[in-house]
Amino acid sequence: MKPNNLLIYNSLSRNKELFRPIHEGRVGMYVCGPTVYGDGHLGHARPAITFDVLYRYLCWLGYKVRYVRNITDVGHLEHDADEGEDKIAKKARLEQLEPMEVVQHYLNRYHKAMERLNVLPPSIEPHASGHIIEQIEYVKKILDAGLAYESNGSVYFDVPAYNAKYHYGKLSGRNVEELLSETRALDGQAEKRHPADFALWKKASPEHIMRWPSPWSDGFPGWHLECSTMSEKYLGQEFDIHGGGIDLKFPHHECEIAQSVAHNGHESVRYWMHKRSRPDGAFPAARRGHVSHCAAPRCRGRRVCHNDVRHYIWAHRNKSIVRYVRNITDVGHLEHDADEGEDKIAKKARLEQLEPMEVVQHYLNRYHDAMARLNVLPPSIEPHASGHIIEQIEYVKKILDAGYAYESNGHSRGHPGKPSLQGDGQRIMCSG
Repeated sequence: MKPNNLLIYNSLSRNKELFRPIHEGRVGMYVCGPTVYGDGHLGHARPAITFDVLYRYLCWLGYKVRYVRNITDVGHLEHDADEGEDKIAKKARLEQLEPMEVVQHYLNRYHKAMERLNVLPPSIEPHASGHIIEQIEYVKKILDAGLAYESNGSVYFDVPAYNAKYHYGKLSGRNVEELLSETRALDGQAEKRHPADFALWKKASPEHIMRWPSPWSDGFPGWHLECSTMSEKYLGQEFDIHGGGIDLKFPHHECEIAQSVAHNGHESVRYWMHKRSRPDGAFPAARRGHVSHCAAPRCRGRRVCHNDVRHYIWAHRNKSIVRYVRNITDVGHLEHDADEGEDKIAKKARLEQLEPMEVVQHYLNRYHDAMARLNVLPPSIEPHASGHIIEQIEYVKKILDAGYAYESNGHSRGHPGKPSLQGDGQRIMCSG
């Protein structure tokens, strides 16, 4: 074993903690995988790449790692709610396929995309539909603990009863009172005793294709149940790391904690890790309808190398929103990088008998084309110096007020294209 100084930001404690596994020399890691009803986009790629790097690093340290990443192929309803149509069943209906044809098709494409992104496969990749019996048994135990109830063939987790004994909302920082005031009125809400209660088992409507027999009804498991069940089956009642996108923090992971505590009497996870699901700006959000798929990533209409995507995603802090800003200097850069001389762009404009901004636009277009040929991702924001003159003036004023600059009526002249702060022939100097 190599020395371990790995620090992990634990979403539960909201602190960086030195990683120490429960069992010496072994690590159990569970990461929430995709719901396979469509092509994986770059929001799926970011957590996959993050936990791939963590997996590789733990293996490099010498740990024997069991990495479990689930596949949701049943029970994930539209809008992540307890009511509505199953996402996979809806896709199957629209494309006139069997639901498992949809699952297999998009799972194959997801695997190919992960391979192109150089993401290693997990040790185990369990499917929710392959663990129905285990999920039914899990629900029975929560019912026996008095923390769930049956209603019209469905079974719901009793959040107020749980919160009276434990703490519901400790991961996300929410409380039951807020949830009560914020919960929308939905179809089927009357089955619940409390709006914040969530489904463990749902009775299937007559048109629902995916259904299994249970003691309560022919139906299907709630979305949150599969991860509690499968993580315990393959990693035990206590394991080291549970990860996923930050969008899963609430309600999915919050509900997982509650289910595990109700089932076992204690929490299961030592370190909770959440990765923001998408970089900001460069890759548009999937929910806006502008999706860059993992299989063929594109940015602003151009194909992007998979290795560039991997590097770009990993180059930013785990819980950060990526905002990549690259400036364009189109004013104020004098020859020889000095305080005297002619503005470089103004000189080029004078020699070519053009307007300075014609020079800027011409060479900026050529620069962008060159970066595209090199497969360099464009930044989130590309501000031009000339577009922020007012902000720069205000910035100088503040430095003057702080006593770290001074005005000098020296021999300088006004520079073409360079803003005059105190009128032509005057300058502001920074004191050493």
